[in-house]
Amino acid sequence: MPAAVTKTAPQVPWKLYADIGDVPKKGFRAIEVEAIAIEEEMDGKYFLTRIVTSPLDGPLAMCSVYLRHDDGLAQCIADLPSKEAALAYAQEVRGNRKIPIDGVIFELRAFNVPGKGYLADQRLTAGSPHTTDPAKAALYHDSETEHFMTENPSARGRWVSWVEAKELSVDRAAEKEDLLQRVYTAALVAMGPECAPQWGSADSAAFRLKLGEAIESTRLDRLVIFDVEQRRDIQSLLIDNGFEVDGGETDEEICDMLMRSDPGFIFNSMDWGTDPVQKLMASLTSAAGITAIRTAIGSTPKECQSAMLRAIHRHLLSHGKESPFSDLMADEETTQSAEPPRG
Repeated sequence: MPAAVTKTAPQVPWKLYADIGDVPKKGFRAIEVEAIAIEEEMDGKYFLTRIVTSPLDGPLAMCSVYLRHDDGLAQCIADLPSKEAALAYAQEVRGNRKIPIDGVIFELRAFNVPGKGYLADQRLTAGSPHTTDPAKAALYHDSETEHFMTENPSARGRWVSWVEAKELSVDRAAEKEDLLQRVYTAALVAMGPECAPQWGSADSAAFRLKLGEAIESTRLDRLVIFDVEQRRDIQSLLIDNGFEVDGGETDEEICDMLMRSDPGFIFNSMDWGTDPVQKLMASLTSAAGITAIRTAIGSTPKECQSAMLRAIHRHLLSHGKESPFSDLMADEETTQSAEPPRG
C-alpha cells in the first residue's frame, strides 16, 4: 500500500461510514487494518503517512481501516486511535459485508520482557527501555524478529502478537485470580479425591497459597518495581505498620499494602529530602509502579485508598514533578505549593 501525502494531519477518530450499512456492497475484496505513523515533511506543508512494519517506521500515531478494491487499490475508511478500536470497526464491516480482514497489523510483534512490560519505542517513552502500554511498544514485523534476537541476546522474554497485546494493568487482579483458580482446580483433579485436600479446609488454603506463590514467580508479566534493598526496607516498614509480611510477597502485593498504609507512619521514618525517598518515588512512578498502584487502587475500598496516593501525588507536585495520578486525584488539592504530609 503506497504512502499517502496530505496537507493536514489526519484527525482521530474519523470514520467515512459511521453507518456500516452505507459501506459499498460490491467492488472490494478485503478489509485491511494497518498501524500508521505520521511524519511532517521538512517544509511543514505536507504530512506523510506510512504503514508501520518496524521500529524505524514509528512512532505509532493511529490505526487505520481500508477497503481493498477489486482493482487492487485501497481506500481508507477510518482512522482510529487504537488497534482495538480499528479492529472493532473492521469487524463490524466484515459482519455486514462478509469479506475477510487482512493487513500488516497481524504480522506485527512486540517483545514482552518478564516483570518490565514491552520493549519500548524510545520516541514514545522519553528514553524508558520498557513500557506496559502496547501502543508505546517498539513494533517489529514477524520476519525481522529472529534478526532482532541475535542482535540483543541479553533481552530475555517472548514475542507476542501486537494485535493480542494489551496493557498489563488491565484487570491484573482478576487475571491473577482466574489463573490461580484454574491451576488449583486442575491440581485437585489430578490429585484425585483420595489425595486432594478437602475443599475449604486449612490444608486446602495452604495448598492454594503455595500454588499462588509458584504461579507468581513464573509469570512472564510479573511486575518488578523495587530492588532487593528497597523491597527489604519497605517490608520492614509494613511490618511496623501492622501488616503480615512473610518476605515472599510480589512487588504488586507490596504496592497493594502500601496503598492501604498510613503515609505518615511510612514516611515519617524517612527524610523527605534523602535519596531513599527520591528512589522510592522513582520506583512508584515507573511504568511498572504506576501499573501496580492503579491495580491496587482499583481493588481498594474508597475510604481506604486516598491517603497514601494523596501523599505520593502531593510530594511529586511539591518537587515540581508531574504526577501520573492526577486523574485519580481530581477532587484533591493539586496546587504546586502543596506540602507533603509530615505526620
